Amino acid sequence: MSSGDFLEGLEREVDADLAMVEAGAPAADTPPSEWLVDPEEVEVEQTEYTSLLGAIKALETDRTDPGEAPTGLDDTVRGQ
Repeated sequence: MSSGDFLEGLEREVDADLAMVEAGAPAADTPPSEWLVDPEEVEVEQTEYTSLLGAIKALETDRTDPGEAPTGLDDTVRGQ
């Protein structure tokens, strides 16, 4: 498996996890006694997954177009 395949698979998994988190969030008009999850926890998870997606996209850009502006990743992370 190449690093590109790994990143694409990871991106699909993170997208699926993000969709599940968003689908599980309680509606705005649901009383707290009926919540299955805490909306603040949902928001934290959404932020974490969105951040992870941004990191994956940055790695994909670094891998596919070395002429792009640096992302702040050091050479050990990029495998150089």
